[in-house]
Amino acid sequence: MTRFTALTAASLVLAAASAHAQEPERYEEPRDDFAYDTPSSPSRTPTRVVEPERPREPLPTRVETRREDDTPAPIDERTIAGWDHFELSMGFLAGQHRLHRARWSGASNVDPSVFGREPFDRVEGYGLRYDLRLVVAHVRMTAGIDLPFASYDVDATRTTIEGVRTEVPELKLFGFHFGIGAEYPLGPVAPFVDVLGGLDWATATIDRGGDPVEVEARDFGFRVRAGLRLHVRKWFFASMSGEVGLTGQPSWAAELSVGFALLAGRDQR
Repeated sequence: MTRFTALTAASLVLAAASAHAQEPERYEEPRDDFAYDTPSSPSRTPTRVVEPERPREPLPTRVETRREDDTPAPIDERTIAGWDHFELSMGFLAGQHRLHRARWSGASNVDPSVFGREPFDRVEGYGLRYDLRLVVAHVRMTAGIDLPFASYDVDATRTTIEGVRTEVPELKLFGFHFGIGAEYPLGPVAPFVDVLGGLDWATATIDRGGDPVEVEARDFGFRVRAGLRLHVRKWFFASMSGEVGLTGQPSWAAELSVGFALLAGRDQR
């Protein structure tokens, strides 16, 4: 009995040792703080959550924009230097001249009453005007010439003075002017005002009974001009103006012209 009991106990010990040797050893993975258990999955799968990179905002840069056309920018988008420029213009001129108060030379043999009649009392002149101009800080400096052609009726000048038939078959006009003024551009339009000083010439042929006499007058006078300039392009413009004579030969005048401009300042915006 004792031997049987000892054999039975030994058999149980060997069976338990054999079962323990066949059971695999469990390995427990280290826990990751970034891992989490998915409720739908029976096993734990280590995962890492990575946030997407945010796009970097570009640094602010100054972008130069150009206009599709050549129209100058308004005055609030340009510096004063941006409007500095040279101008060359040519146009039509119409006006009236007063010559009865002019100082005539070579008229010692001419009756003074001749100069109080047509065409010397007032004569219309139609012709051309050429101007060269520099504009700096809205200040205008102008120099130019006038080439008007006197328009009058020669038959209306015929008269008889002391039994001598007198007429004025020819009258020529010429003028040189310079001026100082100001302008204020508003977009492509620039209103302007000038004070002009002019040196005016007038030459006339007076026929006294078939004996022609050449007389000449030179006078200096002042006049005021005001008008508008419209820039159709940055380099091309049209202008119109009117002027009133204060002293000198010209009484009034009107001008319509076109011209070219060369911008001297930088277009700073």
